Amino acid sequence: MKKIYLLLLLLFFALPFLSIAQSNYKSGYVINLKGDTLRGYINYREWRQNPKSIDFKTELNNGIPQKLTVSDINYFEITGYETYERYLIKASVAGIELSNAPTGVDTLYTIENAFLQLLQNGKNCTLYAYTDDIKTRFYIKSAGITPPAELIYRVYFEPNNSRNLITRTTYQGQLIALAASFNLIKLQQQIQKTDYTASDLSKIVSKINSDSKYNAENTSSAKNGSLMFSIGAGLNVSKLKYEGNSPFQSSPTATSVFPQFNISVDNYVNPNIGRVLLRLQLGFTIKTFTVTGTSYSLPFLQSSSTQNITQISGLVIPQVIYNFYNTDAFKAFAGAGVATSIASYPTNKYSLNNGTAGTSSQNNFPEWTSFGFSMPFTAGITLNKKLEIFAAYYLPITIVTANYAAFSASINTYSAGLNYFISSKHRK
Repeated sequence: MKKIYLLLLLLFFALPFLSIAQSNYKSGYVINLKGDTLRGYINYREWRQNPKSIDFKTELNNGIPQKLTVSDINYFEITGYETYERYLIKASVAGIELSNAPTGVDTLYTIENAFLQLLQNGKNCTLYAYTDDIKTRFYIKSAGITPPAELIYRVYFEPNNSRNLITRTTYQGQLIALAASFNLIKLQQQIQKTDYTASDLSKIVSKINSDSKYNAENTSSAKNGSLMFSIGAGLNVSKLKYEGNSPFQSSPTATSVFPQFNISVDNYVNPNIGRVLLRLQLGFTIKTFTVTGTSYSLPFLQSSSTQNITQISGLVIPQVIYNFYNTDAFKAFAGAGVATSIASYPTNKYSLNNGTAGTSSQNNFPEWTSFGFSMPFTAGITLNKKLEIFAAYYLPITIVTANYAAFSASINTYSAGLNYFISSKHRK
């Protein structure tokens, strides 16, 4: 067991170094401060925040990468994926989540050079996004006006009543005024229902630009919502272990080997890159155990105990999967999650053979729990975005109820198998 934990720890500590070693250069170009266009390749990363620098090289295989920052370039584009423009902006610093919302209105801001991500561009206005460690902000720039202005969204607690959370959708008024400047009065009602999200704001900006060809699937946020579905099967090897003063002290373990079947839904954080994904897996398996034990009440009086258990369990397993090696043809991944087990026991029979006294039996002893929680660790490879080969280890689940203070029982599980992707929308 200790060797397994050590291996898992080494693997997860090694993941950042493995991912750094693998680059993801895509065709693109930059525009420097002089206005010159330089074509080449940009290392496309899974940016959680707007990048402060990029790695750029002119030759894919032999080029030496340059690190370019806001001090070097005005613009960069990863062809077919993402575009960023450099601006000197005002960025509000007040949080908008419950965990970091201020008390009272906080109008403080910083002034900084930043790469803004281009979301929508048109004849009347342009929409940008800027994410840092505080929050995501959206910016609007009318044609011919520089720099972009932040669309203001504030959440704060009332100063005299800390339980009262106030939300100010100032951005809606900004968009209504912009639409009115182009005589688009009919948009007012729709803008008043617009949430502070990339998808909703992109739709409104598209209408202000009178863009009849707008398609929500072309926005970055829509790409991030791409789903993949898979079905799978494998072998589930589980070990039952009793500890403490149980009737099975002489032989406290038993092993079950049975198929497990899975259905999974995956959602890539950024499907253009395909490195980090969120997975919701539903599993089904059966475990069967036979546990035996021998004891002596007198020197020559032997008793034997036997327990036969059949457990039918469904599993709900949300996971985070990380492709530390990531190409179209081959991916190597590792992940972890939380498994909730919902179980029933059609068979749970305990028998005691007490020598001359004969045999007695009792159903539902010991009493096993219907719900259990574990942490699964998984690793494997994906071939051609279609076939996944995986192995997993589940930390032990305690399965005997708290009614028995003298002993406990737990199950730990190993599994391995195949998943086949029946649907895939991501672009990587």
